[in-house]
Amino acid sequence: MDMNKRVIQLLWSPHHETILGTASNDRRICVWRDLAKIKHGDELLFVHNGHTNEVSDFGWNPAEPWMIESCGEDNVLQTCQPD
Repeated sequence: MDMNKRVIQLLWSPHHETILGTASNDRRICVWRDLAKIKHGDELLFVHNGHTNEVSDFGWNPAEPWMIESCGEDNVLQTCQPD
């Protein structure tokens, strides 16, 4: 991730205590593993690049553990789910 980009939102997954999501002003939503809580694994798990403008908001789906909904300044609501 380009560290010159500003994180505008961070949300912990309600389903997995070591997983968090971030939205940044570069139109991306990233899913991360908190390495402070585990001993191994990749830190960055998934990147969603679907928006054509800055992400306005995102949230974890309460019924589907890996599903994320997001909306952006492009006036588009998107749903994504990492494999």
